[in-house]
Amino acid sequence: MTGHMAKIARKDKNVNNHYQGGEVVTLRRLMRKKGAGASAANALQNRLQGASLRIARALSKRRAGMHEMGIDFGVDAGRRIRVIEVNSNHPQFHPLKTPDRAMYDRMLSYARSYGRKTAR
Repeated sequence: MTGHMAKIARKDKNVNNHYQGGEVVTLRRLMRKKGAGASAANALQNRLQGASLRIARALSKRRAGMHEMGIDFGVDAGRRIRVIEVNSNHPQFHPLKTPDRAMYDRMLSYARSYGRKTAR
């Protein structure tokens, strides 16, 4: 598990896509913005990490060569985690360069270790 990020849609949009004006922030920053304390942020991060690892293990058993995955989650009003999609073919992580340079550098290092050249 390399890291977590959150995408926030613009007020006038229904999508949170970075290229359509969505903001990319760290999960911790989003939680602070929503008024959650450190324990709530840690609990959500642990739940997301557990779900991510279960998904990654299950998919890796079915298909060889899955070096990285970008797993998109939503959290509903009841705080239930919902899987939106799993990107396994070079998920993009370059939007992380600004909000968390250390996470970006770590992801790029891992990607380069198996031959990927860019974060796009």
